[in-house]
Amino acid sequence: MKKNICILFMVFVLAAFGAGMVVYAEETQNDTEDFEEYKGLGFTVKNPEGWEGLKGSLVIMPLSSTAINDNPELYGAQLCYFPLTEEEANENYGADEESALELIKKMSVAGAVFTIKGDKEILLETLKELEIVEPDEEDIQEDIIQVGEADGYQFFVLSLSDDEYAAALDEEYAEDYRNLPALLTKELKQAEYYAPVDKMNDLAGRTLSFTTTDLDGNTVTSEELFKDNEITMVNLWGVWCINCVNEMEELAAIHERLQEKGCGIIGLEWEQDPGEETYQEARDLMDEKGTNYPSVLMPEDNEILEQVTSFPATFYVNREGLIMTKPIIGARVKEYEPTLDALLTDASPSENGSDESGSYIYRVFVKDEEDHPLEKVVVQFCDDTSCRLGKTDEDGCAEFEVPEEKSYEVHIEKAPDGYAFDKDETVNTQETASDTTIILKKDEGKE
Repeated sequence: MKKNICILFMVFVLAAFGAGMVVYAEETQNDTEDFEEYKGLGFTVKNPEGWEGLKGSLVIMPLSSTAINDNPELYGAQLCYFPLTEEEANENYGADEESALELIKKMSVAGAVFTIKGDKEILLETLKELEIVEPDEEDIQEDIIQVGEADGYQFFVLSLSDDEYAAALDEEYAEDYRNLPALLTKELKQAEYYAPVDKMNDLAGRTLSFTTTDLDGNTVTSEELFKDNEITMVNLWGVWCINCVNEMEELAAIHERLQEKGCGIIGLEWEQDPGEETYQEARDLMDEKGTNYPSVLMPEDNEILEQVTSFPATFYVNREGLIMTKPIIGARVKEYEPTLDALLTDASPSENGSDESGSYIYRVFVKDEEDHPLEKVVVQFCDDTSCRLGKTDEDGCAEFEVPEEKSYEVHIEKAPDGYAFDKDETVNTQETASDTTIILKKDEGKE
């Protein structure tokens, strides 16, 4: 009997399949072994021969749920079983949208994997809070098995079964399906675990540039779209994305307010099977929701945008397309304007500390080992909810105005040529407004 759990996969499957069936694994081979990396969850399956021995296909897909993405301490993915070989599944999926939908109908969610900063009790409470598990569901706890622990995170697998689904399968696939719970637990207990790697963290400081068409087929470039706004809020959406559609009316109201500040919104519309019928559906939807900002098609083969696997996703860029913060994933309307307002703040007080408005100034100095200031270093300054970028001046100083005194995280996003730095290395400011100094070393490999 399948447990009464609401795994939130809706139409996101179409988006997740955009790069093929094995979208969540980064497969790597060397001379001695095969292994599959699931960096977004924080584990590597060292010896996936057991999975490869399945007659059907097991695919691990990220949960594209706004609820999941709103919780930075929880990462999740579905374990999806298809009663087809991987080759057959890819062939059917690639044929056309109708074949893809037929393929999805054959799928069963065989379970889920969760990465969380907390124990099983906290995980269960979080899943109930997010309405992924029914509030009165207690016996599901015995089906949640811890498979690993690393860097403050705990890793769990939840196996599900559906007797009716198994009974309808050919015997070879039915045997596969019935063996999955034990197989998943065995393989995941042997995996290597580490802190999840969020690819979105690496996008701040990079430049978003593209050429695409609008919904009428006219060519348009990112330079044209961004040049008239001090900051542009780029919203990735699709007609198939329920959360995207639900926030459109509010985005229209936000766009009007942003224009008063010299800013605005641009929509990037993503479709699995684009065509005139789809474009017309998008145009009709925009008219229905009263959107007053331009929307263009998601450009193809864009290295930055290809990192996005959940929608809606929102980027903040300046006139040159520089991404100013880590993108916001999910329909988090309440965060949009405060994030942009923080980016618009341009304080220039005479010294660090509180200014007349009651806000606080933190200064970050970047120097080399000989105490020389380094100019044009891109610095990321983060609190618990958002990050902003600054660039050091001729004195090696980047200034950040914030509404309260506390410790902030500082990262180097871009350094001058010839200097080494680690994007993952974090420096914490003092809790009171004060100066923070970062020393960059010469990159010996470039001397």
